[in-house]
Amino acid sequence: MRTKIILSRIAPAAVLALVLGALAFSNGHGHGRRSIAGAWVNTFDFPGDPNTLVQSEVILPLDPAGATYAATFGFANPVQNAADHTIGRPTGTYVRVGPNRYKFTLTWARGLGPTEFPGRAAYVTLHVLSGTAYLTDQGTLVNDGVLAIFAAGQDVAPRDGFPDEGEVPVAVVPWTFESKRVEVQEPYPLP
Repeated sequence: MRTKIILSRIAPAAVLALVLGALAFSNGHGHGRRSIAGAWVNTFDFPGDPNTLVQSEVILPLDPAGATYAATFGFANPVQNAADHTIGRPTGTYVRVGPNRYKFTLTWARGLGPTEFPGRAAYVTLHVLSGTAYLTDQGTLVNDGVLAIFAAGQDVAPRDGFPDEGEVPVAVVPWTFESKRVEVQEPYPLP
């Protein structure tokens, strides 16, 4: 009788502790302590270019399980040439393929301006960056990808922002970068 009383009091407490522990581990989202959701900053050095490209990326979960994410990124210091423009914000998708491992594709277009439409750049190239990404720790995301560059004429039927089936890129380059999570920091003291 005494054993039944002790078990009946311990069992609910143990179940509650397990549930609370699981929620704490998953941050309430069901996809583990490590998640790629958040704001990220990275730098990329091009061979022969003395200026480092600074990129920022925002990654948002599309489902409660953390299996699919939407991403958008931008360049803090793009090409400073009035005739060379990034058209729109680069966007893409990350899909979880294992613990802390993801496949991704990001896409954007570049243009030359001005055209007969004031303020609108002519669609010249389409960029598709695909590869794998993984978290090395909660604050570091490594993307290992390949950037394929297509001419605008390779996006014709339909003209949808993606290269037509069977098109071969005009250039392919490795694009590997390490991003750091933007964490909340205390303000720096004023002088």
